[in-house]
Amino acid sequence: MKKFVLRFLLYGLLALAAAVAIVSRRWFEWHGYRTKAAQSGITVYSDLDPVSVRGLLGLCQAFREYFNSAVLPVPPGKLDVYLFKHQKDYYGYCKRVRATTNSPFGFYSRRHRLIVINGEMGTGTVLHELVHHFMHTGQYDLPPWLEEGVASYFERGLGYYEGPAKLRLLFGYLNPVRFQEVQASALANELSFASMMRSQQTASTFFVYADRCRALHAFLEAYLATKDMDKSCRLALGIDAATAERHWVEWVRTQVLGFDFEFWQRTQIYATEAEFDQLLGFYGARWDDSLEIYTANQ
Repeated sequence: MKKFVLRFLLYGLLALAAAVAIVSRRWFEWHGYRTKAAQSGITVYSDLDPVSVRGLLGLCQAFREYFNSAVLPVPPGKLDVYLFKHQKDYYGYCKRVRATTNSPFGFYSRRHRLIVINGEMGTGTVLHELVHHFMHTGQYDLPPWLEEGVASYFERGLGYYEGPAKLRLLFGYLNPVRFQEVQASALANELSFASMMRSQQTASTFFVYADRCRALHAFLEAYLATKDMDKSCRLALGIDAATAERHWVEWVRTQVLGFDFEFWQRTQIYATEAEFDQLLGFYGARWDDSLEIYTANQ
């Protein structure tokens, strides 16, 4: 009899949990979309035109492939993306579902595997939130400062379609506004690893530096394995944390805020290589083999 009661209670709890999950999911559903596009587990819902929606879906898929091959393995899985054309509708949705964030850009719900984007704020937000999704589904146990720093690093990128379904993505570009704030901190002798662990914009600058040292992937793997800053710096950069901190701070101080910063202003994806070449021509940008990025210094 006791076993029957316990089994009944267990099944009842499981059924209740399933019902709560269904109600929660329906609470977060958006029914005002006009266009839907889906492929390989990713579904984009939006009130934008079909071409824009398919473009965002292609970007999500290309970035997942890039992250999986160049950064950390990404397991397959379901993801929904809500892309709002108008900011007022984005805020209206956030209010309706009582979202815990007040971000004007967007957010990621781990529970629902859902990215919500304010389309008026640009493409970079979806890349940022995708990193959170990859970290969650990959079960990568990283401290918030590191995960936010990596997500912010990937906000800035360039890309163009080499073919009908082949999007080439390029990363390693500084966020102009954020970098100027970090550089001001460095020039005031206030920049350190301690400050980096309190600011995602500072952390993202460190990851640009690590990328320029060809050590971004190695640093992430080392930190995942050791959970220790000094050991991670030794394994990835070949120097202890104190030396790495000095080198990073000096690198930040000496970067010239030149013409590149207009060139890097936002994430830009072009439909064809010819359109991308026009951008490069307008800014006089050239490929830098040592940095593995395009630069527009004049």
